[in-house]
Formats: sequence, C-alpha cells, structure tokens
Amino acid sequence: MAPELCAAVLAAIKQDQQDETAPTLAQLLEQNEEACLQALVPKLQAILGGDRDPALAEDEALEYVDAAELQLLLEQLA
Repeated sequence: MAPELCAAVLAAIKQDQQDETAPTLAQLLEQNEEACLQALVPKLQAILGGDRDPALAEDEALEYVDAAELQLLLEQLA
C-alpha cells in the first residue's frame, strides 16, 4: 500500500492539492488499526504538510518497504 499512498501524496503536492488529500489520509488512519499504516500515514501527513526531514523514513516502526518508499518520496521532493 505504501507505493500507492506515496504516489498519491507526491501527486497532491505537485498539483497543489494538499488540502484535498489530507482528509483522505486522516480517514485512512482513523479506520485502520494496522501497525504498518499507523506508522506510515503520520509520516505522509507530515510530508503533505511540508516536512521534508529525511529522518521521517528512519522510524523503526516502519516496515522496510514503507521506509524505502518514504525515502524515495522525500528524494523526489528535494
């Protein structure tokens, strides 16, 4: 799911549609108790809000693939 979510966040930022995408991420976080989403979605919310700190991808709670996708997203936004 991380590749799709990261792609959606990237598209939202490039199209200046952060305000339209933020509620979708909040709803996803609220409706899913999966540990991987509970770790990933707050990072995507931070990126959507303008945070570009590479440390976002270094959280040990993230699954390996999710961390890699976040790192790629941050690199694309740099």
